[in-house]
Amino acid sequence: MAPTALAVGLTTMSLCALLHAVALPEGARNGGAHVIHPQELRPIPKATEAPAASTMLNVSSQGNASAAPEKDSQTGSSNRLLDFNTLDSAEVETNASLHLFLVIAALGSSLFLIYWLAKSRWSFLPDSVAVIALGALIAVVFRFDDMGWERAEAFDPTVFFLYLLPPIIFESGYSLQRGAFFSKLGTILIFAVIGTILSTIVVGGGFILLMEYGYIPNFGTIQVFAFGSLISAVDPVATLAIFQALDIDASLYMLVFGESVLNDAVSIVLTRSIIEIGIKHHFTSGLLYSVFWEFIVASVGSALIGVLAGFLCALVTKHLDLFQLPAVEFAFVCIFAYLPYLLAEGWDLSGIMAILFAGITTAHYAHGNLSPTTKVTVKQAFRTTALLAETAVFLYIGMALFSFRLDIRVDIVCYSLLLCLLGRAANIFSLSMSVNVFANAQISSKHQFIMWFSGLRGAIAFALALHLPLELFDVEVKNVFVSTTLMVVLCTIVLFGCSTMPLLQCLRSRRKGSGSKSPTRTASQDAEEPNSWLVRVDTKYLQPLLRRRGQRLGANSSEQEQELHALTEQWQQKLEELQSESTFIRSRISDEGLEQPVS
Repeated sequence: MAPTALAVGLTTMSLCALLHAVALPEGARNGGAHVIHPQELRPIPKATEAPAASTMLNVSSQGNASAAPEKDSQTGSSNRLLDFNTLDSAEVETNASLHLFLVIAALGSSLFLIYWLAKSRWSFLPDSVAVIALGALIAVVFRFDDMGWERAEAFDPTVFFLYLLPPIIFESGYSLQRGAFFSKLGTILIFAVIGTILSTIVVGGGFILLMEYGYIPNFGTIQVFAFGSLISAVDPVATLAIFQALDIDASLYMLVFGESVLNDAVSIVLTRSIIEIGIKHHFTSGLLYSVFWEFIVASVGSALIGVLAGFLCALVTKHLDLFQLPAVEFAFVCIFAYLPYLLAEGWDLSGIMAILFAGITTAHYAHGNLSPTTKVTVKQAFRTTALLAETAVFLYIGMALFSFRLDIRVDIVCYSLLLCLLGRAANIFSLSMSVNVFANAQISSKHQFIMWFSGLRGAIAFALALHLPLELFDVEVKNVFVSTTLMVVLCTIVLFGCSTMPLLQCLRSRRKGSGSKSPTRTASQDAEEPNSWLVRVDTKYLQPLLRRRGQRLGANSSEQEQELHALTEQWQQKLEELQSESTFIRSRISDEGLEQPVS
């Protein structure tokens, strides 16, 4: 019970922190609902500017002039001690409580909606689309009140990157089948790196041609290529939310998953680099080399940070006797899960890549060192936290429709959608032909079409658009790009998300059979053969260093504890088998339209 209670407590505290960062009290104090301008949001602090953490901590006291540290009149030095009058008032606490109620109530309503969809025959409607619609409905309702909910409804990119995205990516890495992922890592990198660059060129070049012929207003070259790079971010949150609900082919799942996660890291670095070029007002070969070197350092450094965090977690759980303290054991896993993301972001690297590799490494080395109780708790707690984060992301996307003052240009939105599809086609089809020439495992034409079709844009592209700097994008231009990005995100999630299941049924790309316990288990069994050099290094050197030897329960374990461990392992295996059978039966019912489960 202790680790479960801790998991519930951590989830509640994360929601409180989310609200503390989102629900600024000015709107509630001023009264009257208003629509937020995108430029009102805080910009991304650079790695050299440490105030990011302090900004998040002091967000509840914004507007209080006395909160700033004053200089001593005699010494002239800054007074680091706070006065009691800088603390939040009871009114601020009351407003925060109301905003927290809104967030919790919206999440609860979304969970009821997800449950209803799971029990109904509306299998063609993804949960993400339904939650987005619910978020839009909530925003419409609160447009007509004077309670000042607009800050609680607004999509804050800082909150998204620091609170909502990390648990989603970590859980994806923790539940990932490592063999399947690394066996296709070369192909995934080709799609993620070269494909993102191709998509950026297609979108940016397409905008230049449209401006040349007068179809759209004139934007700067740097502006359209920055938009092209951020709109090329295939969102793993939206993609995985739909694909995890389907029992799809193992190799297809791994290609889509890996490309969507690593593509975001490339898109973020590429967008930052293009903006840097625009701010410096010059483009040279030296700057191009600097951008390339920055990408290599960010990718390798982020992956290394994540791997080292997983190694440290494995060493701690191996050498500390935590079997009698499961709550402390679970807390260690949570800390080592979150630290690499914050460190990578603080060093201006890729937090997404860092926490992905942290999840993979932690699952491979540290999970076996945990007590039976913590093993079950970790899996369920991470999955629950990821579910809540995914739901919150889609809620905020829906609310964003009526939270910001949008400047929607229908022609620009339509052209952007068309260019996104063309850029995705240039990415998938051309690179698949190149991969099939050299790779042993061929990417079939059906899989190519599904990969092209699954290029959903999501919260990452929208958050990057909100972070466009005003020194390069004036207010009007930024509003146009933010509004266009939001429309593209909604169109891809709704249109392509709702049609993904019919497409898979038409192409018959869902797995037939229940022998595999997960979408990636089949591929991973083939990838983890003893002749792999990576497996040999792992077996000979890393596992003896990082995993417990012999008995998993420690030296002083009783016979009852050992029996409990064996029963827990059997229960976990049986539960996975039952879940796999249930998924297979639901897929048969959906494919064949049966009224009763298949026996």
